[in-house]
Amino acid sequence: MILEKARTLHGINLLLDLLSIPLTFYLAYYMRSWLPHFSPDRVIPFTRVAWIIPIILPLWAFLLHYEGCYFSLKREPFQKIAWNVAKAVAEGLAVILAFLFITRGLLQSRLALLLFGLFNTLSLLLIRASILGVQRYLISRGTNFQEVLIVGTGERGRDFSKFIRDHQEWGFRVKGHVALNEERRGSVELPPLGELKNLGEILHHQHVDWVVFALSKNHMDQIEEGVRICEEMGIPASYMLSDLFPTKIAKTRLDLYEGMPLLTFSTTPSLHWALFLKGILDRIASLIFLLITLPLFPLFALMIRLTSKGPVFFKQERCGLNGRRFTLYKFRTMLDQVEPLQKDSDLPIAYKLRKDPRVTRVGRFLRKLSLDELPQLINILKGEMSFVGPRPPLPSEVERYEKWQKRRLSMKPGLTCVWQVKGRNEIHFNEWMELDLEYIDTWSLSLDFKILMKTIPAVFSGRGAY
Repeated sequence: MILEKARTLHGINLLLDLLSIPLTFYLAYYMRSWLPHFSPDRVIPFTRVAWIIPIILPLWAFLLHYEGCYFSLKREPFQKIAWNVAKAVAEGLAVILAFLFITRGLLQSRLALLLFGLFNTLSLLLIRASILGVQRYLISRGTNFQEVLIVGTGERGRDFSKFIRDHQEWGFRVKGHVALNEERRGSVELPPLGELKNLGEILHHQHVDWVVFALSKNHMDQIEEGVRICEEMGIPASYMLSDLFPTKIAKTRLDLYEGMPLLTFSTTPSLHWALFLKGILDRIASLIFLLITLPLFPLFALMIRLTSKGPVFFKQERCGLNGRRFTLYKFRTMLDQVEPLQKDSDLPIAYKLRKDPRVTRVGRFLRKLSLDELPQLINILKGEMSFVGPRPPLPSEVERYEKWQKRRLSMKPGLTCVWQVKGRNEIHFNEWMELDLEYIDTWSLSLDFKILMKTIPAVFSGRGAY
């Protein structure tokens, strides 16, 4: 978990570094042309010297990595990071100048290259200062944390809790501890959330992103059962020793953090760079589609208000990633303040009536073409949803899930999913669950693209939409 965050942050930093290189090179080149004793009329076109940028890009990436200029699991003072950046740029300039001297390459001025080194160093430091600033701001606001549940209240549990608290910049926070049993509660800062025998119930009612078993190997039977529960519910689990447990679904890996070994079992996709790219594409695409469809919003609003009383938008609490609750937005398609058909507990999970008398005429039209879902582009833009993923359930539905069904919450919910392109509401609930879990187990960016392409004809066919 921690290592994935480090890799993601490393990728963001590297991407920004590579983008800064052509920009600062361009700036340095034209700054040199306007310095005294240099006529702009004698400037060689930039296209004739830009050939050196493809050489600089991989060289800078290597040197910055070699000098330790990227996010590390060890806390480094910014002064040391700045010194490492300056060294990497100086070494790169030395290599480029030597290369130009040997090959007599075309570059109008060595001074332009030195200006590039200065501007690029400043931009690289600004990038790192900005990333650190954003991290500190998020930490001060108490946002962007992942919740860690520690199983163990003894010395191991206390040590790992301190380990997490001492490295808040990694973006983790201790949700609480789980005691081995009533007699072995230990002495931790907060009262334990419960006992290990009730781990399934604790995870069912708490928002937990990561479970760490900080117990001795004398309790392997209890730990193995706990890992099985985490696997079933789609929550990554780690163990502080290197003992391997057999798993049916979860992928297992050994992570080392400053000499501390953790065995991690995870059923979520391991392509973290692809998940990060998916998040970026989601937000860009949602913004574009919002701008395109924005003229439809007042039209639908007028249709809704003219045909029935009540608000234009329907807001409902739903469960997102790992059970986090958020407000889902839709165009209202039902009569306002209608009575439910009967108690939720008496109905099948996610039940929908085929010819619901509470649905308005306009609502039936909007549902037929899934136009009532358009406001969920706002949820995607906010990062609460994705274009593709399991549909977000109601909290009352999640309360009735079996443990194996809760694993579908281990992926960010989506606007469309596999079962929606295979018949939507005509799919039986258990088959719906199995399709969602199969999606999680086989996820890739190409699979998302295929589902999106199949969604278009599915929406126009209107099959299963009511």
